[in-house]
Amino acid sequence: MSKSTINSVAELASFLRTEHELLAAQFKFFEELESELPIAYAGVDEVAVLRNDVGLTDLSGMSAALIAGPVAQAFIEMICAGRKPAVGEACFEPVLAGDASLISISLLSRTGDSEYLLCDVSPRASLLDAWLHFIATAQQNDIAPFKEIQLEDASFELVPLLLTGPEASLVLSDYLAGDVPAAGQVRSLELDKIRCLVTSLPKPFDKAYLVMAPPQYARVLWRSFLSFTNVNPVGRTTLFAEAKQMAVWVSWLHSTDRIEKSAQELQTFDLLRQGSDFVGARALD
Repeated sequence: MSKSTINSVAELASFLRTEHELLAAQFKFFEELESELPIAYAGVDEVAVLRNDVGLTDLSGMSAALIAGPVAQAFIEMICAGRKPAVGEACFEPVLAGDASLISISLLSRTGDSEYLLCDVSPRASLLDAWLHFIATAQQNDIAPFKEIQLEDASFELVPLLLTGPEASLVLSDYLAGDVPAAGQVRSLELDKIRCLVTSLPKPFDKAYLVMAPPQYARVLWRSFLSFTNVNPVGRTTLFAEAKQMAVWVSWLHSTDRIEKSAQELQTFDLLRQGSDFVGARALD
């Protein structure tokens, strides 16, 4: 489904709005997304679900920047300060400003030789988007090194659903003839004959799978996942609270204020690569 059909978070969220209402969801209005999204479900022990079974979370509103073209690799390696992924790999990447302040920490998936998807579900997504466009159009000595970059907002092309919990891999494997993606892998898979982009989140998020489905099939897939007796809906409040316990850096991102982190702090969580070939490297202490 094209962006000409869907062009707002509200429209995208409406694909599953009725499903959430049927499950007695509690909604919250997110000003930055201009949309109401589910944050909790009545009658569900969401913490127990995430720790013992499988939680299903609708992450509609997550930003997704598709970066492609002959200079895509150079662009990504300048923007992102973490590991340089191979095709089919995904990793969490810090993005720094020139003064080394933290723009965000986003999920980077390399989906092709010259194609990447940079996803961000934090309140800092709009800041990240502005920074990407700034670098893409920057000039030095009348030269624009990334003038050939293809930078597209893919946020409205796919509905992001997160399956997480100790039995998540068993649920996903029920749809597949082969093995589920290993941690830090991204693959294009068919789930109930629906072509989806599936990313197994990198450590420390064990057995967490981001399934990005075409909007017109989101409801079908949502109901299909919930048909498993060990799968229950989980809202954003509990999901993010649990994520903060697994990775302290998640809590850094729930602010739109300026964030300063040292190289040592980033390296503690294995987020920073060696070298000075990325924006902000020289300003890090």
